[in-house]
Amino acid sequence: MVTQRTFGTLPSGEEVQIYHLENKSGAFAEVLQFGAILVKLCVPDRDGRLTDVVLGYDDLAGYEVNGCFFGATIGRSGNRIAQSRFTLDGKEIVLTPNEGANNLHSGPDVYRDRIWEAEAGADEGGSFVIFSLWSEDGDQGFPGKARIEVRYTLGEDDSVSISYAMVATKTTVANFTNHVY
Repeated sequence: MVTQRTFGTLPSGEEVQIYHLENKSGAFAEVLQFGAILVKLCVPDRDGRLTDVVLGYDDLAGYEVNGCFFGATIGRSGNRIAQSRFTLDGKEIVLTPNEGANNLHSGPDVYRDRIWEAEAGADEGGSFVIFSLWSEDGDQGFPGKARIEVRYTLGEDDSVSISYAMVATKTTVANFTNHVY
């Protein structure tokens, strides 16, 4: 089962939705439309009490700052690129540095600060939300227009899976990860 509600409002006036995925045993996960961020995962502890097992914030303001990238989707490059440059197909790609001379997690205009489109549902794998985002050619300095999807699925066994998909118009970087702690 998936429900949604407003989690908060950005300074721009945009409302941010949170999606609550729940399975038959009552375990649940919550994910934000803002940054495709996993906010909460409550699963039974050894005594059967639901316990949140991820670090996060109680309000949208915390996620707007989110220096540790708690629960955030990281991409196009979930990594540190030395000297903010690399060679792809014989061409040097120069990115914006945001960690000294290096580019960390794709630079200052990160995906965790963007509103993603969302589609929720359920299938044989469990309840899910698919977040999608268009990244234009040159976005964050990377070549190719890309359609990016992140799917969160809460299984009946209390598991959470995160899968990524991307289709791009040019050869580019696709190295996604998530910062759930």
